[in-house]
Amino acid sequence: MLDKDVALRFYCENREHLRHHESERTTTLNIFLSAIAALYAIYISSPANMPLKSKIIILSIALVLSIYGAITVEKLSERANLHIDRSHKIQLELAKSDDSTAFILALIKESDAEHRKESPVISRIHLHHLWRFTFLVTFLVTTVLLFQTWRA
Repeated sequence: MLDKDVALRFYCENREHLRHHESERTTTLNIFLSAIAALYAIYISSPANMPLKSKIIILSIALVLSIYGAITVEKLSERANLHIDRSHKIQLELAKSDDSTAFILALIKESDAEHRKESPVISRIHLHHLWRFTFLVTFLVTTVLLFQTWRA
């Protein structure tokens, strides 16, 4: 027998954890990308007589930040997905025992279907894929700059 109050408490707790991980992921993304952009700015505006070793250090730090940022964002996405899955399972259990919950879930499902119909391509792209791609691009750009600097 499902205790509705306990289930709702667990549902709310998981949604709160989800919001926390989403906020943490966004903050982490912004911090890492700002730091990488600052390092790019230092590298690009560096004087011609700046030692090669200094330029390589700047780019190496950007490279490490892009790798670590990608891993961190991926881990936070995994944690957020865990809480989404838990919440969804609790919703389904609540729907089995409560007609109003079942009705709300049916409305949500219908709304989701309409959204996918209106935006068929963009609705299939997950944010964590875009964030992963962002860090991949910073990694590739930094790697190219590092090799160009090394060869100079």
